Order: sequence, then C-alpha cells, then structure tokens
Amino acid sequence: MAATVYQSRKTTEEKMNSLFRTMIRDGKTLLPTELKLCELLGASRRVIRELLQEKEERGELIRKPRGRALPLPVTPAGRFTFISGGRNIPENPTWAKLWIMLQQNASAYHLIPEMLFWPWDTPAEAFTEMLKSTSDILILTNLPAGYRIDRSSTKTLICTDQEIMHENASFIGLDNREAGRLAAQELYDHGYRRPCVMSLDLYGSKEKCYGMYQQRVEGFQECCLERKIPFNPAKDLLFPRFSFSFQEKLAQLTEAVRRMRKGSYDSLFVVCDNDIAMIYDLLLHNGFAIPEQLGLITVNSFDYAIQHRPVINAVSTGTREIANALLSFISDLQTKPVKGSVNLHIIPELIGGTTLTKQKRKRS
Repeated sequence: MAATVYQSRKTTEEKMNSLFRTMIRDGKTLLPTELKLCELLGASRRVIRELLQEKEERGELIRKPRGRALPLPVTPAGRFTFISGGRNIPENPTWAKLWIMLQQNASAYHLIPEMLFWPWDTPAEAFTEMLKSTSDILILTNLPAGYRIDRSSTKTLICTDQEIMHENASFIGLDNREAGRLAAQELYDHGYRRPCVMSLDLYGSKEKCYGMYQQRVEGFQECCLERKIPFNPAKDLLFPRFSFSFQEKLAQLTEAVRRMRKGSYDSLFVVCDNDIAMIYDLLLHNGFAIPEQLGLITVNSFDYAIQHRPVINAVSTGTREIANALLSFISDLQTKPVKGSVNLHIIPELIGGTTLTKQKRKRS
C-alpha cells in the first residue's frame, strides 16, 4: 500500500492561487468541485474547504447557482501603447506581425493594447505632441530618425530593437547575434565551407549596418571563427544599397550577385528576407544551382522566406514568443513594479526549407 504524502497548508494555498491565476488568464470563472480540487491540488477536502471559505469572506470568490466562481476584473488591468512607423498599420512587416500578435493575445493578460503609428516624415515636435496622449507604458519598435524621448519622462519604455535603445529602457526582442550564429552553424552542419553574407546598406554608407543586421553579421562571424570557416566581412560581406526604387534595387542586387561569382562562394546568408525572392531569381539567372552549388539561408523577418516556392531555409524571428514576453512583463508591472530595466533576448529557431542540402566533402 502506497504511503500517504502530506503537504503543508501553505503549499496547498500556493497551488490554489496558481490554479486560479491560470483560470483567470484563460477566461474561466467557474471553479471545479471540492473533490476535483482535492485531486488537482493533492490536499484533503477539509483544507480545500477552509481555504475556499476564507477566500469567499475576503471577496476573492463569489457564489453562483452552479457553485463558486472567480470574479473576473471588470476592466483589464492596464493599457500599453505600441509605437511604430506607418499610417494605419506598421509599414515594417516584422512589426506588423508583432502588433497583430499583441492584439490577439492582450485580453488573456487583461491588457488593452493601443497604437500610435506615425508617418516617416513626422517632425520631432509633432511626435512629442503625439506621445502626450499615450499610456504610461510604451513599446517602441522604431522612432523618427535621431529622436530621443525626454530623459525626464515618467513613462515605462520597452524597446524591441536595440538600434533605438534609451537610457533606463527595457529590451525584449530577438537575439539577433544568435540568429547569425544559428545561420552559420546550419551552413556548417550541411557541409558548406565558403560562405558570404548579404546585408542591405540602409544608411547610404558602406561603414555601418542597421543595428540588428550588424548583430546578425557579428554572430555569423563568431561562429565561423569557432568552426575555422573563412569569413572576412571586409571581403565576404556584400552590401547592396537600399532603395525604394525597383530599378535601383535590382541594379544593386545584381551587382552583389555578380561579385559572388568572383569569390568562389558555396553559400549565402541573407540577413533579412525583405528581397529574398529577387535575390533567389538573380542567383538562378547568374547560373547558381541551389542548393547543390550554392546553399541559401536567411532570417524570416517578413515571412517571405516561408512563403517563397521553393521554401527557403531560414532562422525565425520569434514573434510569438516576443509578444507573449512583452504581455507577461507588462501584466506583471500592474501588480509588482520592476526595479530597473530588464534585458530579455528571445532565442531564434531554425525553419526548414529546400535551399540547403548535405554537401559531399572531398577527402584530403
């Protein structure tokens, strides 16, 4: 006969509180029966009944015809404002995906999402006025060029892009350095040994990558150094200039692909899938056989990699995980204010595709 395992009343109460928090988050109000609670919490009926009666007396439970129930909050616990460049939706598809996820899941955390979208030509003075009408918690995805929020502001700032990090702001976003490392490791695991990297020049200068792109390049380089794979950004980083003009973009990408021919590369990491369809077509047009002659991997920032046919091997951006982490953090702020800032990097994952294949290594 199995021995009876006893637990303290305090432990039972902690388990009960945890169960009730989960029920509230899931939108459930009606409690299980006392016998079911005994089973779920591993406690005696006497202890369960005492705890339930105490909660009733404190107003934490209410009586309904079908039994005890949890009183859901009349209104959500708090508001937050999502700030991104755009007019009706974020113009950057990465942030558009994140906004949709936040909208879909906010109610489960009893939060109200609000949005502030600003046109790219918004002057600093006008943007400052816009911020006055926002909630006290701001999620910043991007800001007008060079704009800084006043250091005296009492608003809670959460950045999703380290390019716009503010003093005393928290960061919750993708670990971009790990994304680059993961891409390099995946190429290595498939037997590719002569990679190059393509990163858009967003600033019209060959000296600076966009922040998150630069981190992906650095992570890629770190992995290459560890694996003793030749990769020198000075020679192996292709840097086509960004342009809204289709013809200019095509010319820039065409020149970058032609440069690859001179480097005898066997693989390409594109740090963002923004132009992946055009790059793929240009590679084929210039005689690269994918994946036999050239392996291709990117970061699935805009979902273009997984929508492409054939599907392109990619590294995820962890949008769902970032959304849940943001909502959990904001929800916690309502009851237990965080001292200082937090720094949470979401680890990306690999997304399978058909643009990588195992390479036959020549015996030395």
